[in-house]
Amino acid sequence: MEKPWQTKTGRILGILFQALLAMVVGLFLSILYIKSEVPVGPHGLHVNTNAWERGTVFLNGTWVIDNDKPAFPLQVSEIICRLDGKTCVESRAEIFGTTLMVHQDTYEIIRWDQHTLIYADDSAECMHYVYTVSRDTKQASGLRSIKPGMESTCGDVTKELKLRLTDGFKVYWAMQQEARPLALGTTALAIILLWAGFRIGRIVKSPPIVT
Repeated sequence: MEKPWQTKTGRILGILFQALLAMVVGLFLSILYIKSEVPVGPHGLHVNTNAWERGTVFLNGTWVIDNDKPAFPLQVSEIICRLDGKTCVESRAEIFGTTLMVHQDTYEIIRWDQHTLIYADDSAECMHYVYTVSRDTKQASGLRSIKPGMESTCGDVTKELKLRLTDGFKVYWAMQQEARPLALGTTALAIILLWAGFRIGRIVKSPPIVT
């Protein structure tokens, strides 16, 4: 008499269990890989212009570059602009691999009217940054351009870049999707299913075990 694990049904169930176990292990390894590539996630976008008339603006979010990638995509900035000091102070945290970096920079306000706040950053050797905050749309953007006369010296960074302050969670989610080894995972799943199908097919066609 066949033992339960020797019957065709028992052997097929054993194959299905092995296939399921392989898929679970693959999913676990995929999650670990994604976590290693995208270890943390900034979130939120806040452009507070409620105290505009009193000379204070507060910004919080993640800077992104249109049609390009920043050097540190996992980044969050908190910016406080005060008209009385004519400055905007940006506190910025960035993740590079497993390293957390924190910076604080002070920028000069060059325009503040009823609708628009503009401040600039000239600290880089080659590049000039101009940031604009709209009171009406509650949006913040930036423009990076090369400083006049530096074209020959800084030829490798002549590209003009447009920046936007956005919700950091969107950046985090996009990076997670990009990090997913989709092609590899699909191939592994196909191999597991083919292997299971082949083994089950052989079991179905095989004669019963006689003891």
